[in-house]
Amino acid sequence: MSAPTGRAAAPPAGTVTDLRSRRTLLAAAGAGTLLVPAALEGRAGAPFTASAVAAFLLAWYVLVARAGGTRGRGVAGLVAEAWGPVAGRAVHACYFTGIACGQAAVAGAAGEFAADGTAATLVAAAVLAVATGCAVSGVLPGPRGRRLRLVSVLALTAGWWLLPGLLSLDGRLPGGGEWGVGATALVVLFAWVGMEGDVPPPPHGRVRARARLLYGPVLAAVLLTLLLSAPRPGPDAASAPGVAGVCAALVLTAYCVTNLAACGGRWPLLLGSGGPPGGAHGSATGVWVAAGTAVAVLFLAKSAQLPAAALFLLPGAATAAILVLAAAAALRRRGRWSRAAR
Repeated sequence: MSAPTGRAAAPPAGTVTDLRSRRTLLAAAGAGTLLVPAALEGRAGAPFTASAVAAFLLAWYVLVARAGGTRGRGVAGLVAEAWGPVAGRAVHACYFTGIACGQAAVAGAAGEFAADGTAATLVAAAVLAVATGCAVSGVLPGPRGRRLRLVSVLALTAGWWLLPGLLSLDGRLPGGGEWGVGATALVVLFAWVGMEGDVPPPPHGRVRARARLLYGPVLAAVLLTLLLSAPRPGPDAASAPGVAGVCAALVLTAYCVTNLAACGGRWPLLLGSGGPPGGAHGSATGVWVAAGTAVAVLFLAKSAQLPAAALFLLPGAATAAILVLAAAAALRRRGRWSRAAR
């Protein structure tokens, strides 16, 4: 759940905009590609809800793009230009909270993939411990490692689709409660994290060139809806943790490492210290605070007997807040332009 952290100005009017669909897909692709379909597996109406969320996000994408986009400055930069640095720090706070709470969900899911019962809790704790140690010491995956991580999560997602029951998350709520449409929509938003920070400005030219702006988001929406329409496991499907579950836990640990490191880099921006993102002291402090938050959330969830799938509501809510702030900033900027044109 990371995004550009600078306040760089939007690209000038004559700049050629990179509208390749691959860029948008790579911005959103990640742990959520596997975790969201697994968390919502078997939920009635999940594909329809995902389509509704996608329609909202496409409208949001166009609105933000027409306000100059977020590419190169992030949502915090867009909001700060509209309302000032305090508003920009509010965006950083939403990111930090969402990422930190999200690691509890990712670690909890890793535990459920790899083991059952108490062993699942121990695996989740181990994932957070290893990820925190790596993030604090600066042991992060390089470009090749990130590519391998992405290929691995896509392969696991394909295996989950082709072999129902290969990987499973317990989405049952205490007392037999049901997931509402709103809760499902918040979980779906987790799959879109990353896209909001890489919205390009609209290209200048013909309508066809402008339409290319939506190629990436539309393709991502179609793929997510397809994943949520996966065949449900039959009564004979294997559901016991196995090699695939252990592999998924390892891949998710790698995502936890970079996500906790992203919290460290965002910490000085959240405090308004003015230092460069990822400074040594600020980075270590931010990682420890984020890791402590994730441990607390995971402990509370286990105490309340909540499944890992329910924890995706927290980063989903943070993402929703970020999208609302970005949309409001875009509307404010467009209002200024309209008044200036009169």
